[in-house]
This record gives sequence, structure tokens and C-alpha cells, in this order.
Amino acid sequence: MPDARAAAPGVLVTAPTPAKAARLTRTQLAAALKRAGRQRGIEAEAERLRGAFRQDWAHRPPLVEDALGRQMLALLGRLAAACTAADDLAQAVEEVSRSTRTPRSSAAPPASAP
Repeated sequence: MPDARAAAPGVLVTAPTPAKAARLTRTQLAAALKRAGRQRGIEAEAERLRGAFRQDWAHRPPLVEDALGRQMLALLGRLAAACTAADDLAQAVEEVSRSTRTPRSSAAPPASAP
């Protein structure tokens, strides 16, 4: 089961600022969690997040929140690109590994010369 850290990018893309996050409904939060791969405890996590997003400490002046929200979206784009690149590299390594495997020989290795 994905934990909260795994679901965070999905929720942050949906609402990158505290003001936008505070306006999300339980249904919208639950949908974002499901899109992120969460399978259990969705309703409870949506309620927990909804309460956290509505706390006063999370909010800043609107211009600051908007700027930080734009920065968040840019960073999430970079994170997604890095994850895609890592997945592509892993797949390429696996393909090369499969293509270069040779059957094991039962013959003894050649003896070294004195």
C-alpha cells in the first residue's frame, strides 16, 4: 500500500497551494489519493488531509502562496521527469542484462600457464 509520501505528488498537483488545498472536498481528496495508488484508508486519509489543509499555520499571503504553488508544480514536473528517466534506465539495464547473459559452461576454466 502506498504511504502518504507516495500519494503526496498526486495531491500537490491537484492543489499546489494551501488556499487551493483548503477548498478541496473529501471526495476530491479521496479521488487524488486513489489516482496516486492508495488503496486502503482513503476516507480517513482524505479527512486527515482536509483538516490539515484548513489550519491557519499553512497559509501565507495570496501572492506568496501563488508563487510557491508555481514553484511546487515546476518541482513536481522535474520529479516526474527524473522518475521517468530512472525507470527508463532500469528498463534499459534489464534489457542489456537479458541480451548479454550466456549459458553457463560446465567445462572447467582453462588452466593458467606457469
